[in-house]
Amino acid sequence: MTAVCPTTAVRDQVARRFPQLATQVRVFTVADGLRLSQGERHGGRAAFSIPEAEAAVSMVGGWWPHKDIAVIGRALARLTEPLHVSVTSHPVHDTVLARWQALPHVRLHVEPGR
Repeated sequence: MTAVCPTTAVRDQVARRFPQLATQVRVFTVADGLRLSQGERHGGRAAFSIPEAEAAVSMVGGWWPHKDIAVIGRALARLTEPLHVSVTSHPVHDTVLARWQALPHVRLHVEPGR
């Protein structure tokens, strides 16, 4: 039997609790098929003053151990064009957000709370 873990952090937790269990890291995402409507997209952009022509992504949900926030940080550091990043979640890490805010191509929009 092998446990498939979404990040190395989760693999490390599983390995500590179940040292006899084989593990593999396989990154995955859940795609529930629920897409935002055009009206919802326009509303979100308006709420954060993001122009329609500019690229934007959202990070929704808390920063739990199964989410590899370091990978996202490394990707954001490699940007060569501006990207609006909307973070709406709880919990988040203020030091990580400050680091991302300092990146030259990241336009960070944060809506903290549950």
